[in-house]
Amino acid sequence: MTESQLSTADSSVAAMLNVPSPASCYATDHDIVADTVFKSVVKLFVSSCAPNYRSPWQMSIQSHSSSSGFIISNRRILCNAHGVRYARSIRVRKHGDSKKYDAAIQHIAHCDDLAILTVKSERFWRNLLPLQFESKTPKLQDTVVVVGYPM
Repeated sequence: MTESQLSTADSSVAAMLNVPSPASCYATDHDIVADTVFKSVVKLFVSSCAPNYRSPWQMSIQSHSSSSGFIISNRRILCNAHGVRYARSIRVRKHGDSKKYDAAIQHIAHCDDLAILTVKSERFWRNLLPLQFESKTPKLQDTVVVVGYPM
């Protein structure tokens, strides 16, 4: 890509994230993500125990997993329902913070694979921003940024 194409791509990323594109300096995708999106994305640590349908009086072996969520309005976290299904414990960690905070499921919709979590700790919510979505859908060949915590 040429420098003008990169500049256009960065402007598109800034527009998708609903943040201004810096005119005075050349911003990279990483700069834009670090300044805005990382303040909205969290990592979930889940301990779960599924029911044992063959022996209903017993539970299956406890398992541990991690997934991603993001901050939405009113101090809530939106994540995938399958990531917190049968959760016994949900801990949430902000980007750049080693402390994990206890979270609870407020709503879960398995049919839509979405869950809303809450965290009671006031300290957790410091410096976090609800994620802002752009109303326009990206077109084919548009630059997009994907942020989260893969396995």
